[in-house]
Amino acid sequence: MTARHFVNWRGSQKGIGQTLPNSGKPFGKNSAPLVRPENRPHASFLQHWAREITEGRLDVLQGSRLMLRVGWFPMGQPKELEQLWNLLDDWDEIPRLRGQITSELFVFAKELLRKES
Repeated sequence: MTARHFVNWRGSQKGIGQTLPNSGKPFGKNSAPLVRPENRPHASFLQHWAREITEGRLDVLQGSRLMLRVGWFPMGQPKELEQLWNLLDDWDEIPRLRGQITSELFVFAKELLRKES
């Protein structure tokens, strides 16, 4: 099962939006949009790395993986990062398309900056 299939499968399961036992925090797909106050520290890192990518100071793949690491699970798998998750999954699964995927990751970083400003 690839990561994309897991996300699609997980999103179809019951219980989305419930809280984890003893945590009070929501879990599941789209549970914590980037704009929520509790996501501000993570969103700041996302913006920083997106800016570093678009200004050529950070490798596109490395920066994208940093953004995923700081954003995907800590922010509750927000829908705004699904494309990033899927592109990085494709990078690992489809080596022949890596040039195209790198371009799409760069565009993702530019769009993230545009949306956040």
